[in-house]
Amino acid sequence: MKVPIEWLVQRVDEPPTSYNPREGSSPLRIRMAWQKLKSRAHGQDEIWAYANPSDRHGRHQGFALVREGVVIEAIEVD
Repeated sequence: MKVPIEWLVQRVDEPPTSYNPREGSSPLRIRMAWQKLKSRAHGQDEIWAYANPSDRHGRHQGFALVREGVVIEAIEVD
C-alpha cells in the first residue's frame, strides 16, 4: 500500500511497547513491524507511525520508513 505523507502521525524512535486491545494487533506483531523497518533504515532515515485520517479508504495504520521526506516503505499493523 502506498502511504501518503499526510498520513504520518508521529516519529517513532523506539520500538513500541504499549498495547491497546481495541487496536487488534498483537504487541509482538507491532514491535516486529517496527524492527523490520528499522533494520532497513540508513543514515538519517526515520520511522513514523501512520494512520489514514478518513474511513473512505478503510482503516489503515502501521509504520513507514521515511527518507528525506518521502515514504520509502510501509508496513500495516492493523
